[in-house]
Amino acid sequence: MRWLLNPFRRRDMEPQLDAELRFHIEEQVQALLAQGIAEDEARRRVRLEFGGLDQIKEECRDVRPLHWAADFIRDVRFGARSFLRAPNFAAVAILTLTIGIGATTAVYTAIESMVIRPLPFPDPDRLVWIRDQVPSLGITANEIRMSEFRAWREQTTSIEDIAAYNAFFAHLSYNLTGRGEPERLSGVEVSSSLFRLLGVKPTVGRVFSGDEELPKAARVVLLTDGLWRRRFAANPDILGQPLTLNEQIHTIVGVLPPGFHFGSTFAPAANIDVFVPLVRDESAENFGFYLAVLGRLRPGISTQQAQTELISIHRHLEEVRPFLSDFKPNVIALSAHVSGPVRNSLRLLGATVGLFLLLGCANLANLFLARGLSRTREIGIRLSLGGARRRLIRQFAAEALLIAAIGGMLGIVFAYGLLRLVPYARSLHLPRLEEIHLDPWVVAFALSLSVGCSLLFGILPAVSSTSVDIASALKNAASTASGSRTGARLRAILVSAQVGIALVLLIDAGLLIRSFERVLNTDPGFRPEHVLAMRLDAGAKYPRGSQLVPFLTEVRHRVTALPGMESVALVYNLPLDRDMTWDVAIPGKQYRQGMIGDSAYTRIATPGYMRTIGIPIEAGRDFSLVDDRDHPDVVIINHSLARMIAPYRQPLSSTINVNDRAHLVIGIVADVRHSGLDREAGSEIYLSYAQMPASERVLFTGYDLVVRTPAEPQTVVPAIRHVVWSIDRDQPIGPVIAMTDLVDRSLSPRRFVMLLLSLFSGVALAIAAVGVYGVVSYTVSRRTHEIGIRMAVGATAGQVQRLIIGEASLVAGAGIVVGIAASLALLPLFSSQLYGIKHTDAATFLLAPLVLLGVAVLASALPAHRATRIDPRSALLHE
Repeated sequence: MRWLLNPFRRRDMEPQLDAELRFHIEEQVQALLAQGIAEDEARRRVRLEFGGLDQIKEECRDVRPLHWAADFIRDVRFGARSFLRAPNFAAVAILTLTIGIGATTAVYTAIESMVIRPLPFPDPDRLVWIRDQVPSLGITANEIRMSEFRAWREQTTSIEDIAAYNAFFAHLSYNLTGRGEPERLSGVEVSSSLFRLLGVKPTVGRVFSGDEELPKAARVVLLTDGLWRRRFAANPDILGQPLTLNEQIHTIVGVLPPGFHFGSTFAPAANIDVFVPLVRDESAENFGFYLAVLGRLRPGISTQQAQTELISIHRHLEEVRPFLSDFKPNVIALSAHVSGPVRNSLRLLGATVGLFLLLGCANLANLFLARGLSRTREIGIRLSLGGARRRLIRQFAAEALLIAAIGGMLGIVFAYGLLRLVPYARSLHLPRLEEIHLDPWVVAFALSLSVGCSLLFGILPAVSSTSVDIASALKNAASTASGSRTGARLRAILVSAQVGIALVLLIDAGLLIRSFERVLNTDPGFRPEHVLAMRLDAGAKYPRGSQLVPFLTEVRHRVTALPGMESVALVYNLPLDRDMTWDVAIPGKQYRQGMIGDSAYTRIATPGYMRTIGIPIEAGRDFSLVDDRDHPDVVIINHSLARMIAPYRQPLSSTINVNDRAHLVIGIVADVRHSGLDREAGSEIYLSYAQMPASERVLFTGYDLVVRTPAEPQTVVPAIRHVVWSIDRDQPIGPVIAMTDLVDRSLSPRRFVMLLLSLFSGVALAIAAVGVYGVVSYTVSRRTHEIGIRMAVGATAGQVQRLIIGEASLVAGAGIVVGIAASLALLPLFSSQLYGIKHTDAATFLLAPLVLLGVAVLASALPAHRATRIDPRSALLHE
């Protein structure tokens, strides 16, 4: 039969199938007529023997090859037509799936890129991060001295290759001159082994050689791909050309590939322009702890084995350098170091978006269940005509797949749009931002997730909806059908689940909002309003720093003379920007053998800095013009350091040792939260920039010009630039930043998590409200007869409203109980994000359930009010 061989041409097949069946029926009828049976009786017997024609046709269709494909196409077309007749259902279902899949895909793409995906280097599992620990001081990570690095590199056998770079490269800058307008570049000092260790090969030229690390070697430089294209128009003949950096000629030896983003991996938010060799000289040996070290393990060697060997090497080093006795090498996987700072935040976002997707799935299940219950009569008719229950479920599955396909594709588009915002997230200091992108595996994951959610939460309600009593369904009395009762209970459970999930998100968002409020109300220790800062880095232009102070002093005096300037100063290391620590020894305090003193954050400032930045002076005075090299060294300390000195001597006018030099304490100022508003202030010292030794001035050349003006700060920028360039036309001016923006930038990671979670919780609250409204509306429509009887026997409108709202409150209350329990279980994920409040904050745990219960009551109030307007006589005739 031809219709068996061509299952997709239904128009050709159906007439043939119908004709063949009728032929067989007529054959049987004629046989009975030949036996003398009356025609009517003969046809009746044949119909009883054959059964329903539709059932027979369905059985015939089922034996066709690939019949499932034709059936599926037909089911999809039928589903599309049904969705066009119910556009509201289709729109809400697709929108729910789009938001859920899009948000989940975007967040998990970020997590996969920053945490799960291997680092973009050969054999990334063998790359390790090497740091020092100081258990006696509670320090878990510390930079490395040059002497340690050299000893490890020369003596290790478990580490195949080892490399280092200057961890404080953010304090350095390279002034590019002699090629058009001067520009301030960011650069990193790296050992020659770094690029070999990471397997990075230049696009043009070569990387550094070991000889170029020697003090008297010719100066060379490597360009990043971005600088090469931006400043040199990607000229392939750039090799060997001179480049003037900090008044010194460097030779360009290579250009790094575009896929190598040093800042993305090792210093998030840093934009690197050039690399220069890390010089190995005697001054570097004793410069301090400033190296970041990484290595590549030999095959088969574990991090623990490498750490044991480095500790052994370190013990021998302690014999000649006793001050290293408190330091212990620690080896961890490089991937753990890179993703470590953001793991907790990403884990929190992952849990949040997972809950949000679960909420969307519950809403999707509720929508499909409501749609199934609304089609009770249709299902009853189809079952009575011989339709198989599995066939109906297959029809519902096809509809779910159609929703999944549309919602999944739109979700991918939505995720792509969200990920397009990633470049604007640099202020969040997230690692590997450049690697975050949608790839085929992510797209496949998103589509699979969409199909899985739709099938799971579309078929389960279909099973419930098709479990109906045919007689009741045909009478349109589904309220008494077992399937309807099961469906009503299932809808109530789903709504309770939605309420519970929404409450978890609401509580977590409330905790973060209250925590963020506490951070905002925290006194930073200075007044950032109407303060502007811009970077001036003289580089190596002024030999040995002898002309640095006159240059900076002249800039300060001329800017001070500009109209509208309230106060002007210079500082090395702005608040909430960069930090460095120096050793401070308190006379009279006993230190363990090998310890030089306590660590204190260090800033180098000019007179007037305290007034300009708005730091209160609690005792003593600020720097003055006499605090120069011709007078004794002085220091200003903060309140925290003064408390440390107090048990041993009067802090003000006492003498403390800063890096083995005696300094007289001339002032005590308030604590400044330099590491973040959510972190306590530590010990801090301020040194006079005019008293810095010439040997140190050449190291600390980059100062921030800080101005306080009653006008809008940005309006004075052109005048300041004019002043600087009138003194030195080749002096680059770094980024201009308002101090209020610096405060906002320090809050941006916490604000980002809070806003994202607040957005999720707001949408969840709306979904929960819609769910409650839908259940109550459905209940009212099914209980019209009951409500009519109640009102006919004397029930008041208020009693009916309280009954309906009370039942809705019970459903919401069950979800609230579950939500509180789930919130308590998930609190460990949020504890690291909280500041100033307990993770069991009573106000949040009381207010969030009340808000959700109030929303549930409001969502049920409208259907309850509509129920009281039912005419009892019409209600009694409803069924």
